[in-house]
Amino acid sequence: MSFLLPSENLPVDNELAAGRPLCPNCAQPHRLGELICPECGALLARGGQTQKINVMDLPERRKTRHGEAYAQDQKSISFDINGQHLSMPIKASIILGRQSDSPDDAQPDLDLSPYSAQECGVSRRHVEIRHQGFLTYVIDLGSSNGTWLNGQRLIHSKERLLRNGDELQLGHLKVRIRF
Repeated sequence: MSFLLPSENLPVDNELAAGRPLCPNCAQPHRLGELICPECGALLARGGQTQKINVMDLPERRKTRHGEAYAQDQKSISFDINGQHLSMPIKASIILGRQSDSPDDAQPDLDLSPYSAQECGVSRRHVEIRHQGFLTYVIDLGSSNGTWLNGQRLIHSKERLLRNGDELQLGHLKVRIRF
């Protein structure tokens, strides 16, 4: 089976071209969305034009929590876990996870084992809460089952700003942060 490509010497097949845009340079039909004419190589799209959409057609934005992120006189950080309240003095770095049975493993600063951490999929070194200046950040440390901040999954090793009242989910364990 052989195919003939339209050229300047051959008439355009009207049935083939029906509903297809024509190249402004050689008047040959091309597929909608092509950037360059397959016949003559002319640029078909000018680019830089963004289609305007109706704002009403956009999906509804998920409402996120907005709490205070700036804490000048922050002395401690509180963790609400399963209705229990824990408080720790703030320091440059706090590791949350579960206790390891091996004495050679680095242990977390806050052991979540008493809160069914293993059953909930919490890693031994799950997240780090880092205090820098007057701001506090959370970083997933490559946990096996992931970490979510207010329902949005954290990317491994990328810091995200932590605000008063935010909810962290480590695997299936939910922790409310207050400072």
